[in-house]
Amino acid sequence: MKGLTRAQLNVFDALLTNIRRRNYAPSIEEICLVSGHKSKSTVHRHLKILKVAGYIQWEEGKTRTLKVIKSVSEGDRQRLSLKYEYAN
Repeated sequence: MKGLTRAQLNVFDALLTNIRRRNYAPSIEEICLVSGHKSKSTVHRHLKILKVAGYIQWEEGKTRTLKVIKSVSEGDRQRLSLKYEYAN
């Protein structure tokens, strides 16, 4: 799989930040607020991609069961940072 997009990384970071601060997973609405997305369906799509890529998991049909199971590499973070700098 290709590396993460900036939007996927924002969703991942919103999830990780919430878990670290509150010790439980955020709701989709909370991820929307923190990541800057207005659409819950967009956030859900990014979460599905993160799940398929092996970064997160959750229990189907249960709320607040999102778990981070793999960290984003520094290489991916740097690649996105450089890509963003060159785009601006």
